[in-house]
Amino acid sequence: MFISSEDLNIKLDFDSVKFMEVLIDIETTFDIVIPDNELINLDTVADLNELIKKGLIQNG
Repeated sequence: MFISSEDLNIKLDFDSVKFMEVLIDIETTFDIVIPDNELINLDTVADLNELIKKGLIQNG
């Protein structure tokens, strides 16, 4: 269950408030917790999909 840039309808170069809102929406939508130490590498949609995958693994 991965998302595309069209699904997000955003660019990943937005301000930090919008960034956190999007992450919270993603965590809620996918019922995952994205590891905080992984957020440093979030630059692209591919990176975001990798974080979702790690969150799904972390949460069983």
